[in-house]
Parts: sequence; C-alpha cells; structure tokens
Amino acid sequence: MEKLVFNIKIKAPKEKIWKVLWDDETYRKWTSSFCGESYVESSWNEGDKIYFLGAAGEGMNSLIEKKFQMNTWLLSIWVN
Repeated sequence: MEKLVFNIKIKAPKEKIWKVLWDDETYRKWTSSFCGESYVESSWNEGDKIYFLGAAGEGMNSLIEKKFQMNTWLLSIWVN
C-alpha cells in the first residue's frame, strides 16, 4: 500500500492556528467545503471525548488520550 504524506508551512503562531481549527465558527467554515454542516463538541481536556458531527448528529468520536504540550494531543479515533 502506498503511503501519502502532505506537509504545509503556515507562517502564524500555533495559538492562532489552533483557534482557527477548533473554534466553533471557524471550524464550521473550513470543514464546510468537504463535510457540509460539520461541527465539533469537546471540552478539550485530557481523557475527554471529542465528537466530530454532521448536521444530523452522525459522525465519529475520539478520545484525548494524552496531552503532550499546549494544543497537542494523542487521539484514539473510532466511528459511531
């Protein structure tokens, strides 16, 4: 199986990038191009679940297993 790897450099502080990725309003904007009315629900604490959901409430959820450093997590992902 071929493995594809993509990288991009963004000239911005990691705090700003994190805010754009995960704040409700901006998350909905950037995911709308490939996942319609997608949204995310989480308290973003170690050990908590993250719900990646569509308009009908379907989707997948993850578990924040370990917080390594500010805004960096190890996630376990499974599909509902």
